[in-house]
Amino acid sequence: MRHALSAQEALAVIAGNDARPLLVLRECLVCNGTDNALLTPGADNEKTLLLSRWFHCVKLPPDVTSPDHPFHSLFEGKDPEHLFVAAFDGSERVPLESDTSRTALWTAMTTVLTTQYKKDPAVSLKTIAQVLDKLDILDVRMAELISRQNDLLETEGPGSKKLAKVRQDIEETRKELNDLLAQVTKASDLKLKLARAPVPAGAKPGSAQ
Repeated sequence: MRHALSAQEALAVIAGNDARPLLVLRECLVCNGTDNALLTPGADNEKTLLLSRWFHCVKLPPDVTSPDHPFHSLFEGKDPEHLFVAAFDGSERVPLESDTSRTALWTAMTTVLTTQYKKDPAVSLKTIAQVLDKLDILDVRMAELISRQNDLLETEGPGSKKLAKVRQDIEETRKELNDLLAQVTKASDLKLKLARAPVPAGAKPGSAQ
């Protein structure tokens, strides 16, 4: 029979062996689309999505507020918040609502990240954003070069003298793209203060995503 876990057990199941801080969101039948408003791609959400890469993000169903739901202890009370960010063990918890401003959300996320990682997320975030802008430019350039290559193959054939230059440009652009991706990977490694989340005895780690 389904029954609610203790808060410690619920967090252990959600976190598993992942020591990243948690971003836990509950779906709401009244506030439909909460997760879409917060985490869908777009200019307004770019910073949110970049910050979320350092969280273990979990979405729970609307009935998590039911007393017998296994994760009910995470959203107890008469009017529980719609989401929260916290360390993997529930400490440093910051409750948030679906209509929370972007600035308040970013502040809460950054505050928790700062307590859980060795490196400053703000510095890495700035680096990644700059690199992503360069990646966008190179993606457009690559698409144009490939289109040019296809046109030359169709109109002048594989023996075209112009084709070799275009292919060289494609290889150089591909190398630039790979170099930038390596920069993103390096900047993304903030170094967790705790490498692995311990699982309390009796709790079975799993995924609630």
